[in-house]
Amino acid sequence: MKVKRYLPACFSGYPEEYADFNSLDELLKIEWIASWKEHNEFFQYSISREQWLMAEFKEGREWWVIAYFPEVFDELPLWFPKWIAKNKGGEQ
Repeated sequence: MKVKRYLPACFSGYPEEYADFNSLDELLKIEWIASWKEHNEFFQYSISREQWLMAEFKEGREWWVIAYFPEVFDELPLWFPKWIAKNKGGEQ
């Protein structure tokens, strides 16, 4: 499988970066993905329904989009904004 590194539009001029992987373990060892886990408030990696890889912080109350999967990848928890659950009477 492939994963595409996400860079916001303000990072213009940088080449697109892809990485190949064959398992969740390999994915989480890709340097530009693994580096997010070093943050002291890192919570987990998750994936949105649109196939965006998310790095979650502060028990999931903050998150960053870090990559995109061109193909369906479902080996991570499904991401949803934690504040939505709280505001709709769900768990935080």
